[in-house]
Amino acid sequence: MHNLSVPLIVMASVNFYVGMYYFFLYIKRPQVKEHLPFSFLCICAGLYDVFSVGLYNSLSVDQGVIWQRLQINTIGFISVFFVWFINLLTEQKSNRFVKIVAACYALIFIVSALVSPELSVTSSRPAIKHAGFFDIYKITYYECEIGLIYMIETLFTAALYLYLIILTIQFHLKSKSRVFLIVIISLFVFFFGVVNDILVGLQVYSFIYVSEYAYFSIIMAMAYTLLDKFIGVQTAFEELNTKLELKVQERTKENENLHDKLHQSEKMAAVGQLAGGVAHEINNPMTIILGYAQIVLKRVKAEDPVSKPLLAIEKEAIRCKKLIDNLLTFSRASKMVKQSVSVNKAIKEAIALIEVQTKIRNVEIVVTYGENLPDTLIDVNQIQQIMINLCNNAMDAMPEGGTIKVNTAQEDKFIKITVADTGMGISEENKKKLFEPFFTTKEVGKGTGLGLSICYEITKKHNGEISVDSELGKGTTFTIRLPK
Repeated sequence: MHNLSVPLIVMASVNFYVGMYYFFLYIKRPQVKEHLPFSFLCICAGLYDVFSVGLYNSLSVDQGVIWQRLQINTIGFISVFFVWFINLLTEQKSNRFVKIVAACYALIFIVSALVSPELSVTSSRPAIKHAGFFDIYKITYYECEIGLIYMIETLFTAALYLYLIILTIQFHLKSKSRVFLIVIISLFVFFFGVVNDILVGLQVYSFIYVSEYAYFSIIMAMAYTLLDKFIGVQTAFEELNTKLELKVQERTKENENLHDKLHQSEKMAAVGQLAGGVAHEINNPMTIILGYAQIVLKRVKAEDPVSKPLLAIEKEAIRCKKLIDNLLTFSRASKMVKQSVSVNKAIKEAIALIEVQTKIRNVEIVVTYGENLPDTLIDVNQIQQIMINLCNNAMDAMPEGGTIKVNTAQEDKFIKITVADTGMGISEENKKKLFEPFFTTKEVGKGTGLGLSICYEITKKHNGEISVDSELGKGTTFTIRLPK
């Protein structure tokens, strides 16, 4: 066996392995269409290497012609599969060119089989060549001169690969893919390899055939390109999977929030019905108790021993009446009267109602009104009720005095209202229950636990949202967002 056969056997083995690998990969993932023509290309290149080994080890012209004919016919198959592969790789919209190339090679194959061997290749025109690789390896090619048909095929193949070079360069300039530079370089190598073999075949100069090595360079370049493309797809898939996981987490959190809101709404509705029923039942008796207590107080002198118990009855009756009114407000599905007004104006009127109380309790109230706020559809009385409830809570949180800051501003599609105090703050545990009815952090007898629940319900009816941010020892900020 000639020494030059060894690298060809190695290349043939690699080509067969790569071809079978991508063939089975295509069977597993048929959506990657490039794998099928590439697998056929590798197998045909492996066969070309095998036929080259046969030519290198031929001892007569008759033997050489057999391998030479097989080589030339294999070039046609390689070219068709290569054009098919490049057509897919460069994302051509039509495969018409592939069909034309296949038809041309099929015509050449049929004509060469039907016409006289003189027009293809025959041992009657021997062309024994003595070649070498820089005087390192010497070899004798037992070949024959190729006829007109095979000469046309050879020139057609050279022109075809020159066109493929132009096509890949255009795609590279369009896609800006660095990986495609390797494909272009390998095509140039193969083109010059074909030119070399034509010149060697015409005995212009003496050198070994290099098409086998040029084919191998193309196979390696294409394999690298497909691998890089696969890695790119895999990376994109992983990124998409990561985004999908984040999206699922966001949706899960949204669902949990919706579930919490639904649970809160159901709880509020149930408690509202219960509270309304109880309030209606005790409202009339409490009104009578308060009325008689006030009548008796008018007839009793201040120094009378009965006066003190009566005052206590009046005070507690008033407190109970206030609690009943809150219960009725909470439970009543009152009809909202919305009108397009300035939020700043509504808040200004609400602040005026509590100014006296803030002075008595040594609380400074600082209001910053946002400029150019658009009028919005609100129920003025209900929005003012929210402001009064929040400011009263803020004052209760600052028994020794402090500062309440009220701000209005635009935020995206909302009008934002914030009420911040410098009070004692709220713990994380209590923040979770803050808007639940009857929950209060105040001392027994000093709070009904309905103020913030009412604020929550009013905000919800306005298609808005209310949130709280608090830190123990530093104060609390309530934020209300109302749609414009």
